[in-house]
Amino acid sequence: MSSPRLSSIVEKTIAARLRVPVLAFGLLLGCLLGAMQYRTVSQHNLELSAAMSQYVEQYLGNAEGVLQALALQASRSDEAAVAQAMQAMLQAVPLFERLVRLDAQGVVLSGAPPEGLLLPQPGRQLEASARVRVATRPRVSPATGNLVVEVECSIPGGGAMVGALSLEALTGSMRSLVTGGDDLLLLTDEAGAVMVQPPGLQGPGEDNIGHWPAFQRAKTGEGSIMLQRMEGGFCLTVARELSHSGWVLLVSRPLVALLRPAVLALAVYLASVALLYVVLRAVIRQEMVRRVTAPLQAFAEAIRALGVAPSARQTDSLQQGPWTFEELAGLAEAVARMAQRVQERETALRESETRYRTMYENAIEGIFRVNPQGVMLDCNPAMARMFGYVDEADVLRSVPTVALAYADLEHRAIILESLYKEGQITGHELPMLRKDGSSIWVMVNAVAVYDEAGALECIEGMLTDITPRKRTEAELEASQEFFRTVFEGIHDGLVVQDADSGRILDVNKRACEMFGYSYQGMLGLDVQQISLGEPPYSLQEAWGHLCRAREQGAYSFEWLSRRKSGELFWSDVTLSFATFAGAARYIATIRDISERKHMELARREAEARYRALVHNAPVGIFSSSLEGLLLSANPEMARMLGYATPEELQAEVLDLGANVYVDARDRVGILDRLMQHGSVHSHEVRFKRKDGSWFWCSLTARLVRNEEGAPLHIEGFQMDVTSRKDVEAAGEQLREQLEQLVAERTKELRQANARLLELDRLKTSFLSSASHELRTPLTSILGFAKLTGKMFRRHFLAGEEAAGVRQHGERIAGNLEIIAKEGARLSRLVNDLLDINAIESGMMAWRDTDVDLRDVLEQAVASARGMLPASGRVRLDTRFPEALPPLRIDHDKILQVLQNLLNNAVKFTMAGEIRVEARLQAGPAETAAVVEIRVEDTGQGIPAASLETIFEKFYQIVPEGRDEEKPRGTGLGLAICKEIVEHYGGRIWAESIPGAGSTFIVQLPVQRELVCLLPPAG
Repeated sequence: MSSPRLSSIVEKTIAARLRVPVLAFGLLLGCLLGAMQYRTVSQHNLELSAAMSQYVEQYLGNAEGVLQALALQASRSDEAAVAQAMQAMLQAVPLFERLVRLDAQGVVLSGAPPEGLLLPQPGRQLEASARVRVATRPRVSPATGNLVVEVECSIPGGGAMVGALSLEALTGSMRSLVTGGDDLLLLTDEAGAVMVQPPGLQGPGEDNIGHWPAFQRAKTGEGSIMLQRMEGGFCLTVARELSHSGWVLLVSRPLVALLRPAVLALAVYLASVALLYVVLRAVIRQEMVRRVTAPLQAFAEAIRALGVAPSARQTDSLQQGPWTFEELAGLAEAVARMAQRVQERETALRESETRYRTMYENAIEGIFRVNPQGVMLDCNPAMARMFGYVDEADVLRSVPTVALAYADLEHRAIILESLYKEGQITGHELPMLRKDGSSIWVMVNAVAVYDEAGALECIEGMLTDITPRKRTEAELEASQEFFRTVFEGIHDGLVVQDADSGRILDVNKRACEMFGYSYQGMLGLDVQQISLGEPPYSLQEAWGHLCRAREQGAYSFEWLSRRKSGELFWSDVTLSFATFAGAARYIATIRDISERKHMELARREAEARYRALVHNAPVGIFSSSLEGLLLSANPEMARMLGYATPEELQAEVLDLGANVYVDARDRVGILDRLMQHGSVHSHEVRFKRKDGSWFWCSLTARLVRNEEGAPLHIEGFQMDVTSRKDVEAAGEQLREQLEQLVAERTKELRQANARLLELDRLKTSFLSSASHELRTPLTSILGFAKLTGKMFRRHFLAGEEAAGVRQHGERIAGNLEIIAKEGARLSRLVNDLLDINAIESGMMAWRDTDVDLRDVLEQAVASARGMLPASGRVRLDTRFPEALPPLRIDHDKILQVLQNLLNNAVKFTMAGEIRVEARLQAGPAETAAVVEIRVEDTGQGIPAASLETIFEKFYQIVPEGRDEEKPRGTGLGLAICKEIVEHYGGRIWAESIPGAGSTFIVQLPVQRELVCLLPPAG
């Protein structure tokens, strides 16, 4: 009776009380399942993005290791070794499609393969950093169709190593990691362009997702799980930025796919609830206690016992308990397995900790752990030994902070910066200090450890002692520097060639200068390009020399080389064969011998000229021994001594003293002089010919000595001077006769000179007396002529006479004027004769006073104006300064000079202008100033040949075209002017252009004491 009632109560209770809870629980279960699915998918996406990020970072890290190894080798090896290393690295590590080495300007030096895609452009900007960086955005390789990206690493000393990194392996890895067809997995560059997407997966529907919020949050460091709207709806997205390259990895799953399991589970749940309701209603009465209450109580007791003290027996009882339904038995079995796994992991953890401690204690590298403030938390024995401490406890006691162990704190700053930015540092080399103060080189690899709150907890790392390696590197670097210094310091050119191709691999500075190329310009050239290029100096002959050098060792020869400019030059080449790092090389030492070749050619030409000169010389040339044996002779020597040839002369003359010298003692004397003085010049001696006749010879010889000064032989030449000796004898006789004639003629000349002196004295006396005698009657004639003319005009021409009488009277008056003029001219001639005679005889009286030159000039000009023709065709112009310094001279003499110059100007100027100028000029060092007077006319001029002779006595110029006209005057006026001017230390000269006029210039010095008498200017 109670069972049906209980069943009914249970059924009604379940129906009434579980309806709403079941529905609510269903909804809650759906939400819970959705949340669990969201968490599962989120965790899956996070793990997937983390795994993929780690794989990409490892992929780039491998590439970084390859490039850093190649960069290190490139800084220590030549181009050939670097190229081989790059080729070997491509075969061993297929990460790259191509490797290229650049210089500091971005120019490609070498590559593997040599030609291919992604050739960097010349002049690209390189970043000087030891880290590897992504240099370009990804692009498609035209050779393979794969996506590649350029990464670069700087080379110590300049340049960079660049590699075309293939992204195909990343695509395959992403394809293997994604299991669901609804998932979306993308790898983009730093700008959001999609680079890698596994084929067959759902795509984003666009090529660039840089505008997605998930991408932008990842770039700003705020990356997390978020919903992202796409073409097909919302997706659950995880975005992560890669630290090495700035790339972004996105993992997404559509929200529909995420909720689908929850909806399906909710439907199953509702169906199960309905089914359970039906089943429960049928069996609840019989199974409630047996199937639910009792087993649950037993299970709870077993779990409680397992949680208090787990053991293998409890686990077995839990698995084999009296469970009345399968689900509870499975749950019990799962709990038992979980407990067993916990026990196994605890055991493994203890074993792992033991192994780690053993490795930690016995490691040869130093292992350490420090806090962010630099305090040492732990270290292993190897690190203590490395820094000279007894053990790790000694380190912890003695080192309050690791900063004290740094030789340079800048390295600590670099390490901390890398740890804070990247979370780790690898391969950083630095010097550190040991306990005793000595330094060691170590390589640091460390990671930053963060706590659950994200704060830096400690730094764990490992130190490797690289002091021996550093010492070896320093020795190697010093050796290489020494080799390069010797290589560049050799004066000869050095060229290293590849033994197989003959291409130039290295040269020194002297070789570049010798051939006119730059260092880069010579690399890669072959022998043909730096040689004549034609037999016997072509490539074929060059390979023959190379082969002989390989067989014989060092091999030398002369070669006709070519400079870059095309100029040919002779060189002395020494070849040697050597092997470097397994590679066969030729080393050529080249010396420019052009100058020596030119000297040899010049010497041969000089020897040929010398032989020709000796053979054809008109004098005898010989060399002989000290004993008198003839060593050599030219044809003229043989002819001079009466022999047909030099050979005959050498064959028959065995002793010069006996066979050649007329007196053998002469040779003994010459030999003594050679021993004492080393040479004999123009010594005259008698030689005898083959036929016994003798002749006079002029001998010049020198004694030749060796380096120690010992005499070797005698060299010299001789000339036949017999004819000269005869001429000298005849000349001596003529000289004696000539001396006798000279003595006789000298006596006659003395007598003639005495007579001439007497005649000159008589001439001077005659001129003086004649002039005085002429002046007295001449004065009377002039006086009476003038007086007669005046009286004749007053008494005979004053009245009204007949026309005929008046005409005759005018003629008589004119004749009287002519008599007066000619008398005046004759008086001037007499005065000139007297003046020149007085000057020459030194009897001229000079009455020097301080003369105002301007007054003298105006007086002379006034006198000249009266002589101008009445036609007015000649003008007289003057240009005098306001003030001229006084001159200490004879007033009448300087007036005479000026009147003579003006009279000549008036006489020879038919029309035009006569100009008189005077000015003060600076004088030479011994004179303060000079007064320059210029008399210019526009007359007929003076021929250039007469400009000097016109100042000689009695010299007169015949007017052009009037050769038959006799010159007027005596020709003494300019001579007197010259004597007067030079008497006062002045100069007078003439300048003229024939037909255009003449200029007479007079310069008179001004005494220093008279210059101060000038009035002040203005």
